[in-house]
Amino acid sequence: MNLMVPGVMQGLVGASSFTKLADASMSVYQQARARHDEGTAVRSLGYAATCAGSAAESSAKAQEALRKAQLEARERAEDEQETETQKQTTNTPTPADAVEISRGGQAIADGKTNAAGVHSTEPAADAVEGLVVYTSQAKAAPTAVQPRLSVIA
Repeated sequence: MNLMVPGVMQGLVGASSFTKLADASMSVYQQARARHDEGTAVRSLGYAATCAGSAAESSAKAQEALRKAQLEARERAEDEQETETQKQTTNTPTPADAVEISRGGQAIADGKTNAAGVHSTEPAADAVEGLVVYTSQAKAAPTAVQPRLSVIA
């Protein structure tokens, strides 16, 4: 974000202008003092002091406006970062583990063969009706995928 907002710009321009006016008044003061003109010297010194004070006020206003602009920029950046994080979490698919079951294991799961390897025509009493996938948040999500189990040693 651009930190050169109107308040900062006004403060900087004002401080610069008042500093130049103070320099001009100091120049008049030095010339009047060299001519021994006390009235002009005192007036120009008063103008220089007033301009220097106004320059300090303008500088303080510029600093305050800059602090505000920095706070706004920081808040805006945090909001954008939070929005981006929310986008990433909503667009990221939930990872799930897949299991691959061998033909023999599938036959046991289907109830055609028992664990001892004996072929049976009756379905097993504890056969799994459907596959359930658990997400990383430990929530069950039913799926239509056929289970498979693959073990590599």
